[in-house]
Amino acid sequence: MEVSQPPFGRQGLRTLAAIVFTDVVSFSAHMGRDEVKTLGLVNRDFAEMRRLCEARGGAVLKTTGDGLLCYFASAVEAVACALDMQKHFAALAKTLPSGEALQHRIGIHLGDVLVQDQDVMGDGVNIASRLQAEAEPGGICISQTVYDVVKNKIELKATYLGARDLKNIAQAVPVYRLLLEAQAREAALPPAKKSFRWLMPAAIAAVVLLLVTAVLVHAHKKALPAPAPIVASAPTPPAPTPVTASASVSAPAANETSASDAIAKPDAKNLPARREFLQEIHKPYLVPYDYDGLLQAIQTGKVKVDMANPLQFRKAIEHLSEMKAWLLERLSHYTLAQPLIVPRFGVNGEKDYKIYGVPPKNIVVISNGMPTSMDLTKVKPPFLSLILLAAIKNDPGVPGDVILGAAAFGHFYNLPEMEAELQPLGGQRAAAKPAAPTP
Repeated sequence: MEVSQPPFGRQGLRTLAAIVFTDVVSFSAHMGRDEVKTLGLVNRDFAEMRRLCEARGGAVLKTTGDGLLCYFASAVEAVACALDMQKHFAALAKTLPSGEALQHRIGIHLGDVLVQDQDVMGDGVNIASRLQAEAEPGGICISQTVYDVVKNKIELKATYLGARDLKNIAQAVPVYRLLLEAQAREAALPPAKKSFRWLMPAAIAAVVLLLVTAVLVHAHKKALPAPAPIVASAPTPPAPTPVTASASVSAPAANETSASDAIAKPDAKNLPARREFLQEIHKPYLVPYDYDGLLQAIQTGKVKVDMANPLQFRKAIEHLSEMKAWLLERLSHYTLAQPLIVPRFGVNGEKDYKIYGVPPKNIVVISNGMPTSMDLTKVKPPFLSLILLAAIKNDPGVPGDVILGAAAFGHFYNLPEMEAELQPLGGQRAAAKPAAPTP
């Protein structure tokens, strides 16, 4: 690909450009331990970043000690290059000995820059520099301007961080964080049919229920009510294999047969195996909301999914994982001075909850002026559902997968009130194009 260059030689010219700014995480600490080694690692990574940049038609204009300033004529190519870089370094870190891999942050902005000698400067460059400071180690942050250009042109997942007050930037800049782990995990899994998403059409649910009714009639040799009333009594489409819960998550009872069990695998002789599977994942994964651990256990074969549709079940857990990661990240941006307000329904004379996050996974709950810190894994599902709903309603840029994860949470933990609250959101957001385009 032809390398794009700023129009050097025309002093004071303004031009529109996509600027990529990179930075080495904990560079000073690395230098304090071993200067020679650190500089060698930085030069190694810079050489690879320069190659990837030029392969995407960009140009490295200068180094900033522990970072690079890259110029692109296309925002699409700039974001694609940043993704190439972070994917390369993530893969490289898995093959190198401890201490031999560096992590980089990347920020990208599309804006006016001023050409001066062999350099570019201005707000377009300054904002990109500030955005890289907002990114997580190994992560990428982009401005709203970049997101609007690339959202329909690149397959990516992103979460909205809100409008950020960046240092020495006059106006707040809306920022998006690219979800690299979720994107990599989805790419590694076989594609699931969209017709099996949680918000499946009511017509499909009716067909499934009719089939279940026929199987149960044959299995038990007794008449069942006509299927029409069953459809009428199901206001929300069934999700696969929910876990029954009351005030907290409870393991499925040994003698309990739910409608979702029948839909997952209506053959009655397989019910004990499915109950055993649910009991197996209940305490180690569902109670502490360890969805990443469950996904890993499924992928490594430690846990075998005994369901009629394993891909559908695995996709549900993936949505739950993305929902949890998004919630923790969103809560971390609330503070004591500006907390998330969680309405306290049906309680007279008591103030709403005020909540903010304390990374990596703690939250502070202020109730009637009294703060309490707790691990998110200790929060009971009914209260966590209130927090999740409040966070979703306060964020206009919630990704569609997060809405699907919230719907799955309500069904898995038997929270019909939450499912009812999510119905209008599901229709408007999940059915529409989400913040991150899906394949």
